Amino acid sequence: MLRQCFDEFTRSVVHACFLISSTGIILRSNAVAAQLLEQDGDLLAGRNITQLTTTPPEVVVHYLKRCLQSREPVPGALRWRTGASDHEVDCYCHGYRLHISSDEKEPVVLLYCQLREKAGNSFAALNQTLENLRVSHHKLIDKSNQLAAEILEREEVQKKLVESQERLTTVLDGLDAVVYVADMQTYELMFLNKYAKDNLGLSGSGVGKICWQTLQKDQTGPCSFCTNPRLVDAAGNPADVYRWEFQNTQNDCWYDMRDRAIRWIDGRIVRMEIATDITKRKKSELVLEQKNAELENFTYAISHDLKSPIITIKGFLGSLVSDARAGDFERMEADVKRIARAADKMQALLEDVLELSRIGRLVNPAAELSITEAANEAIEDLAAFIKEKNAVVTVEADMPPVFVDCHRIREVMQNLIENAVKYSGSQAEPRIEVGSKVMADGQCAYYVKDNGIGIEAKFYDKIFGLFEKLDPHSDGTGIGLALVKRIIELHGGKIWAESRGLDQGTTFYFTLLRQQTVQED
Repeated sequence: MLRQCFDEFTRSVVHACFLISSTGIILRSNAVAAQLLEQDGDLLAGRNITQLTTTPPEVVVHYLKRCLQSREPVPGALRWRTGASDHEVDCYCHGYRLHISSDEKEPVVLLYCQLREKAGNSFAALNQTLENLRVSHHKLIDKSNQLAAEILEREEVQKKLVESQERLTTVLDGLDAVVYVADMQTYELMFLNKYAKDNLGLSGSGVGKICWQTLQKDQTGPCSFCTNPRLVDAAGNPADVYRWEFQNTQNDCWYDMRDRAIRWIDGRIVRMEIATDITKRKKSELVLEQKNAELENFTYAISHDLKSPIITIKGFLGSLVSDARAGDFERMEADVKRIARAADKMQALLEDVLELSRIGRLVNPAAELSITEAANEAIEDLAAFIKEKNAVVTVEADMPPVFVDCHRIREVMQNLIENAVKYSGSQAEPRIEVGSKVMADGQCAYYVKDNGIGIEAKFYDKIFGLFEKLDPHSDGTGIGLALVKRIIELHGGKIWAESRGLDQGTTFYFTLLRQQTVQED
């Protein structure tokens, strides 16, 4: 402000002018002053006036003091040194005290100098010039105060805008959703809330980056699924909210998206998106779809397998009536036995179905279980069957324990060992091995390995289905492995089979999570 005032004062003045502090330091000088002293104007600023005059310093200091104390222009005379060391100039001077603003504590001196040989009797004109200068100065001060008031007003408005923006940012950062704004033409990100940066793994503010490069993965250009065209009408004005669901390629999370075009503070039409994470819901929907598919298959399998014994019973009931009329008691007895076998099969199917349905509700409390002990208990329960098949079963000692529903995992071991013995084929000496191994991912897998009939790779998944039997003439309902798979999955594990092919034996592997509580439906 000080320099602007001085420059305004001295722009049209043809004489040397200096702005001098109360300590004698030159604050500013005009171009005429620089010409008079034959020095660069920038070199004058910061120097003490006593260094540029040959007038005794005490005289100069006394003159400046008089100027600062007077309300009127103070005449005087100074001899100045010029750039040439042997050349000096005499000037008539008028010093005028100035207050740049009403709250300025230290006044300054405006020093007006005119060469003595050019001055003549022009002091009256000089006084008039200074008076005009004083009036202009006050007008400029009034204008300066007005501008200062406007600046303060603008600063207050700016402060309120900043506070409003901070409050809005705080609210948006508190939302449990991705919120971002991007230019619809350049795709430049203009705002991202904290959740967006944290959820998408972004460093810094993200502002200024390109949205399709930052928010998505492996994009070489604007996203093909970008909704920008849907957000404006034919005239290019903002349209209604567009809602859609999308799986982000950056973090693979699913989002419920609400996109809308809004007018930004600078007038641009920009895109604002609010995206809520629905990954858990999507996973639940997928599980529900799988459960529904399982239920459909389950219902079909039950209806199909229950038809067989019902048809058998109905058929032999007819035969029983015919044989009774004919008095053929021997055939009647055979008919009754076949009906009884069909009824037994139906009862076994219903009991297995009931058992499978119960597995979805793990009512037994979880406890630590030794897989080694569980395998040995299964062998004891199957001792007669194992002896009948002349099988040899070995169990690895001290396999890693797990925290599970002990009753259900014992069922798993018994089913797998029983299947291994049952499908030993024509082996004279079936051999079954129960053990554990550490997988490539560091997880412990337990296995039951046999040297029996083997399984073709194409049947690896089929054998775990309901009522699926590779040998339709074998004993059982075909629900055992489906039951095993259900138990393992409810414990957060998985089960699979490996075989080199027919007559090459099979190994069933399963994993279990070592956790404090087991999963419940």
